[in-house]
Amino acid sequence: MTPSYAVPPPLARDLTRCQRPALGIGAALLAISVLGAFFDPAEFFRSYLMSYLFWIGLALGSLAIVMLQYLTGGAWGVVTRRPLESASRTLPWLALLFIPIALGIPYLYDWAHSDRVANDPVLLHRSGYMSPLWFIVRAIAYFIVWILFTHLLNKRSHEEDQRGDQTR
Repeated sequence: MTPSYAVPPPLARDLTRCQRPALGIGAALLAISVLGAFFDPAEFFRSYLMSYLFWIGLALGSLAIVMLQYLTGGAWGVVTRRPLESASRTLPWLALLFIPIALGIPYLYDWAHSDRVANDPVLLHRSGYMSPLWFIVRAIAYFIVWILFTHLLNKRSHEEDQRGDQTR
């Protein structure tokens, strides 16, 4: 006797049923955030920075674990590699989402105000390193390196999938 199994509904149909309400909720929350940015920009940029740090922490942590797995060469990371690589592939989007932080530098950091830097000897000493221009230049350099590592590791993983083995 052959066992019978109930066939689950197609996943695509369930996803489209959830996507439309989620998109509507996301658009409404985005509108509320933009409205809040006009009323209290300092609070908006501080909140944005905190949430941004959360999401970039997940992406960079995932990238670090993938790099560690390749460095050790063990089979322990084979199961988690795909989700971690997927999380690291959000770095180009996070680079784009860094633009509001670059625009909000005066609201976020004391060292972005020349009058405060001139009156504080510690900020004056650090002014060569802590300036809006160099902050943005360093951020661009970091994103280039992170996205390059992500691309190379994902490319290597794809090549391993094409070969069908785990050889080095």
